[in-house]
Amino acid sequence: MANALARQGVDSELVPIESEGDVNLSDSLADAGGKGLFVKALEAALISGEADLAVHSLKDMPVRLPDGFALAGVCPRADARDAWVADVDLDRLPPGSRIGTSSPRRAMLIKRLHPQLEIAPLRGNVGTRLAKLDGGEYAGIVLACAGLIRLGLGRRIRTALPVESFIPAAGQGALALETLGGSTERPAVLAALNCPRTERAVTAERSCMETLGADCHSSVAAHALWRGDELTLHACDGDADHRQSAQCARVQTLDEARDLGVRTAEALMTP
Repeated sequence: MANALARQGVDSELVPIESEGDVNLSDSLADAGGKGLFVKALEAALISGEADLAVHSLKDMPVRLPDGFALAGVCPRADARDAWVADVDLDRLPPGSRIGTSSPRRAMLIKRLHPQLEIAPLRGNVGTRLAKLDGGEYAGIVLACAGLIRLGLGRRIRTALPVESFIPAAGQGALALETLGGSTERPAVLAALNCPRTERAVTAERSCMETLGADCHSSVAAHALWRGDELTLHACDGDADHRQSAQCARVQTLDEARDLGVRTAEALMTP
C-alpha cells in the first residue's frame, strides 16, 4: 500500500498494529467478538491520530461501519477463492479426518460437500495455522488464497476451491481503505487506488449479507463474478438448509450493486 501511495506522489509511514483477533486465540472467533476484533484496533488508531488510513482485509469488516468512519476505497481484488492446504486432496481424505477452520461459512461448505469429515477449530495468523497443520494436528486446513499469495506462500495451496461450489466470504480477496468520515482530502487522494468494478462486486456481496442480517455467527457466503458488464452474485445460507441462489444483472452503479445484493438475499429467504 505504501508503494501504491508513493506512485500517487504521497509519502507514507507504516504503523504496525496488533489486533485483539491476532492475540486472543483461546476463544472461537464468534465468542471472542467476531471479525470486528481485527478492525477495532485500527479504527482506534484512526481516532487517536496515530494513523490517517487503515488497510483491512474487507472480509473482516462488518457490513455496517461504526458512525464516524468511511470506506474510502477498495483496491483491485486478488484471488478470492479459498485454498485447500494439505498433503492430500480434499476428496481423498478418509472419514473422520480433522479439517481446521473456525469459519462457520467454511465449516458449512465442507460439511455440505464432505459430510464424513470432522471440523476442528483453528485460530491464529497464517504462520500459526500452517505450523499446526505441519505439526499433524489436522489433515488439512482452509485458508484464503489471497492471504497466502500476498505472504509469498502460494506454494502451500494444493487446490484453489471453485467459487461456484465453495462460495467465498463477502469481500474476500479485496483490501479496503478506511478513513474517518467527513474527510475530503484523503478520499480524493485515495480515489486513484479504488477499483470501481471490485467496489461494485463487494457492494453487492455486502448488501446481500446485510439484508440477511448475517454476521460472524452466520454460515453465509456471497461472491460476485463479472462477465462483461453483468454481475452474477452467488450466495448460500447454511442457516436455511444450505439454500443457494444466483442472481445476475447489468451493474453500472453502486446503487444497482446494492439492489442485486438485496434481490439475491430475498431469493435466499423465499422458501
